[in-house]
Amino acid sequence: MLPRIVVPVVAVLAMGTTAACSVAVPGVPTPTGGGSQPVAPAVELDYDEETAAIAPAYARARTFDICAFHDISAAEEIFGKPVAALLPTSIDIATCDLDLGTFGDAWEIDFAYTEGGARFGEEWATVQVGGRTIKRDPESTRCGTFVPSEDSDVVGLDIEINGPDIVEKESCEPLDRYLTDVVFARMDHPPTLQEGLTGPRSPLLGKDPCSALAAATADVEGDPEYRLPGEGVDRTLAMGAPYRCSGSNGSDIVDYAVNFTVLDEDEIVGEPIEIGGLTAHRADDPPGLSECGFVIPMEPGFEGMKAGESGIKYHTGVEIGLATCDDADMARAEKVVQDLQGQPVAPAPRPDAQRLGRLGG
Repeated sequence: MLPRIVVPVVAVLAMGTTAACSVAVPGVPTPTGGGSQPVAPAVELDYDEETAAIAPAYARARTFDICAFHDISAAEEIFGKPVAALLPTSIDIATCDLDLGTFGDAWEIDFAYTEGGARFGEEWATVQVGGRTIKRDPESTRCGTFVPSEDSDVVGLDIEINGPDIVEKESCEPLDRYLTDVVFARMDHPPTLQEGLTGPRSPLLGKDPCSALAAATADVEGDPEYRLPGEGVDRTLAMGAPYRCSGSNGSDIVDYAVNFTVLDEDEIVGEPIEIGGLTAHRADDPPGLSECGFVIPMEPGFEGMKAGESGIKYHTGVEIGLATCDDADMARAEKVVQDLQGQPVAPAPRPDAQRLGRLGG
């Protein structure tokens, strides 16, 4: 079993600005102007060793507006194509893709705020761009780039681009210009959800999936036959991204997961069921090691235009993974929803917020 490390609530709160004296109370939104301070979870979270090292940076990432890291006007000028769409991707909602141009002659600039260090191999090079030290994979055909955050060398903005020149393995110069003109300044002063810069806004933004998973699995006992003498129940948590949480490998809750993702409306076809008063759909492919899974699409949805698609509607949603579909685990799914509904909601977008979804003609 992996070592167990408890990260106290105060350690998560400490990731805000050091000059601030206000403290976010569990269940209470951070005061206006304190958008860089994560909201404390209502329960103490028990992480595995690897996650404990990055959990504070992930908590801070959940206060960021990732789509606001983009600058549409600057991108149009640098890449020479009109905007087509701005929207999060399916992996995690701490992501945002900016699409420019039309199918067959398009640029795609993909942002994901996540852990980059875990996958750095010898092929990743430390390079200087615009006076800034970043990581780049010289073997990538999409100019794979990682820009570390101010509070972690291994958590930051993971970037890839795709376009006519990149397919031919030509220069990453357009991306380097975008980094220098836009991205580096926004990494130094990240746009926050508190500012309301983009919308429509998912009700999941800013919420903590690990808080929901911990609340739901607090009564899981596991199989004592697999436990060493004197060893207690292991409910340690692991995170794969700021909005992805599961039981850690070797723990008694390894079969459980809560992820916030993006769902293609046309692919939400599983059997409908009510969970916590919300309409859920059975997942054909449950997350991780789970044997039973459900997705809960959230409103509002937004129209996408990916690789020439037109009229595709997307929803952010909760993906729940359970060890079984029996009554006890279905009750745990209800607890996931209850915990998420009890967490603070990010402020609404301001009237002049940048619209997300399909933006082209």
